[in-house]
Amino acid sequence: MNRQNFEAFQPLATPPNGDRPRDDSTPPILAHYWHLLREHWKAVAIICALALLAGLVSVLLSTRLYTAETRVEITRPTDNVTQVEGVQGDDYLQNLEFYETQYALLEADSLGLRVANALQLAQDDAFFAMHGVDPEARYAELPALLQNSTTALAFRQELAAELLLERLRIRPVKGSALVDVLYSSPDPKFSARVANAWVEQFVEAGLARRFSSSERARAFLETRLAALKEKLEDSERQLVAYAGQTGIVPLAESKDSEGRTLAGRTVATADLEALNAALASATARRIEAEARYRQGDIAEAGSAESQALAALRREKALAEARYAELMTRFEPGYPEARATAEQVATLNRAIAREESRERSGAAAEYRAAAQQEAALKARVQGLKSQVTAERGDSIQYSIYQREVDTNRALYEALLQRYKELGVSDIDKSNVAVIDAAAIPRFPSSPRAPVNLGLSLLAGLAMAGGFIFLRTNLDRTLRDPAKVEELFGAPLLGAIPLAESDSPLEELADRKSAIHEAWLAMRSNLELLTGD
Repeated sequence: MNRQNFEAFQPLATPPNGDRPRDDSTPPILAHYWHLLREHWKAVAIICALALLAGLVSVLLSTRLYTAETRVEITRPTDNVTQVEGVQGDDYLQNLEFYETQYALLEADSLGLRVANALQLAQDDAFFAMHGVDPEARYAELPALLQNSTTALAFRQELAAELLLERLRIRPVKGSALVDVLYSSPDPKFSARVANAWVEQFVEAGLARRFSSSERARAFLETRLAALKEKLEDSERQLVAYAGQTGIVPLAESKDSEGRTLAGRTVATADLEALNAALASATARRIEAEARYRQGDIAEAGSAESQALAALRREKALAEARYAELMTRFEPGYPEARATAEQVATLNRAIAREESRERSGAAAEYRAAAQQEAALKARVQGLKSQVTAERGDSIQYSIYQREVDTNRALYEALLQRYKELGVSDIDKSNVAVIDAAAIPRFPSSPRAPVNLGLSLLAGLAMAGGFIFLRTNLDRTLRDPAKVEELFGAPLLGAIPLAESDSPLEELADRKSAIHEAWLAMRSNLELLTGD
């Protein structure tokens, strides 16, 4: 045993001149740390044990808190008061803004006051005692000016809301419209009660805001409707007055798919179309009458005059045929033949008179047709001038008409929206409860495994700091192999500590480690000095 202890401190043989090779190699970093840990393991164990003990004490002394959780779904409404279509913003930005607003509303002071009032916490001394707060002492600490402007009950309500908000947490579910409302308190039943009441009051507050917004929208629409109605009436009066001044009388109006009034026929254009058709017919009749008059034709077959003339001619033909037959048998002086000849002559005179009368009728018909054509031409020319002037006036008329259409469209759209707003579902909330808060069965804080794990980590960190400080501040030489590295001189020998209280006795013992160490050092000195 003594030989082994001596060999542990036995230096390598060194030449007298001291020029032995240097070993620049350093131990691995993990081996160095392991060596430090083995060297200071007692201190590490004590520090970690103390840290675990402190963590255990904090767990035992901490108040147990029970967390109740209510999960709700919040959807973004798409209400639009005026229903006017336009450029829509980016949906992502709108959703982000909407949900950030909802999260802020869930943590608003006003909502805390609503919950405190709904649960009547201002009059509940047990609530303040559970939170370790004395409202009377807090109220007494207020300056006199604030005490005069704030009643004790109002102060208790505000304090209750503040205490509720301190224990409330809002946890949005990432990538969804779900939000968790969490409340923690020492009483599990009270935690569930507050979590559910918080969501209920949030829903009621949202409905109240929607109702208030609906009332403001209704008032806004009433004001706009009154203004648009007056504007529509003014534009209609201007349109009618201008139409009366210019003589524009539209017959029938039609509207396109967007409700705009399309330009239709007026009385002047309708009259012009009718007179153009009548003029064309009169011109045709005049041409026909003129042709008959110029050519001397007898009236067309089918007319009353042509039928009478045809009857006379047939009768004349029969009389001439009879006269010719009589002439084959008798002389012209024969009485019957003479009577027949007189009949033929009478018929010739009648036919001549009828033809003359019909020629006079054709001339009269031609003159009447020409007069009618001229009158129609004059009327058409006048209507053309009127229509031309009317077309110039129709530009301003169309401007008035478009203004009327625009005002009417706006008025009807707002009126329809006003009617819809009157029967809108303002009592429907955009917040739906998915999971109501149940009474928690286990405390959420303190969590013993987590706290003890953190305490152990803290203890290890403090132990590491202790080892670091001791290693860097303690300059004691503990490893003989470090002598040459620190001082640049070879190690002659290392004398171990005496195991007993009498070092001289151990030195006298030739088998002791001290004796062997002194003997080795003496040999090294003799080798170096040559004595």
